[in-house]
Amino acid sequence: MNQSERPQIIVRVDYAEPLVAFGLVAALQAADGLHVLAPGLDARVASAVTADVTLTDLAGGLALLDGQARGMRAAERTRVVIVAAHDREHDVRLALESGVQGYVLLGCDIDELTTAVRTVARGNRHLCMSAAHRIADSLAREALTAPESGVVW
Repeated sequence: MNQSERPQIIVRVDYAEPLVAFGLVAALQAADGLHVLAPGLDARVASAVTADVTLTDLAGGLALLDGQARGMRAAERTRVVIVAAHDREHDVRLALESGVQGYVLLGCDIDELTTAVRTVARGNRHLCMSAAHRIADSLAREALTAPESGVVW
């Protein structure tokens, strides 16, 4: 099967910050095999279209997954990739424990972003290198208490 025969991955960009959303849309639209929806930026986008992958911020991803857990039909479910400003251990753990399949940082390059989308669309997880290191390092020590994990350096 060649590139033109391969089905497109439908990606919904649902980011709280409009400038970031615009940048994500622009970056992804240039990638082959991705069809990008941006409901917050384009009123013509049908909200009934179910995305294969949704790119969002941490709060948006947690809310989306909470809604899915509360009984959305399977046809309405999407895989979630968080595009975050920080790679704090607590945030990464919370995201993963909530069902997020991907976690990248705002400063990642476009290749990593598209790789994350494609990896998650295939049903696998993708963590950026720094988030993966945070999780790996945390496995070698005692878990932080809730108050400790909220401390920002």
